[in-house]
Amino acid sequence: MIQASTFRHRALGTLIRLQADGSPALDLLPREAGTIALALLALSDGRSAESEIYLSPMASDHALHATASHGGIRLGDQFLDWDQVRQLATLLADSAKAS
Repeated sequence: MIQASTFRHRALGTLIRLQADGSPALDLLPREAGTIALALLALSDGRSAESEIYLSPMASDHALHATASHGGIRLGDQFLDWDQVRQLATLLADSAKAS
C-alpha cells in the first residue's frame, strides 16, 4: 500500500510524504509530486515510451525509482497495476494542488 500525506517543514514549507510499504518515506516538494503525477499518467495512458521514472527529491535522503512494464510499474517492493498507478498519480496531483 502507498500513502501520501502533507506536512510542514520549517524551511521548505509544505511537503508531501510518499510512503510505500517496505520502502523509505520520500519527502517531495509540491512541484516534484506534480511532476511525478504527470509522468505516471503519461506512462499509464501510453503517451510515454519511457520505461523508468527517477527523481532524487530535494527534501529526501532517498530517490524515487519506478520501473514500467506492460502491466504496470514497480515502485520499491510494490507492483502497481495501471489503475493503481492512475490512483497514485491523482493522489499526488491533488496533494500538490492543495499545498
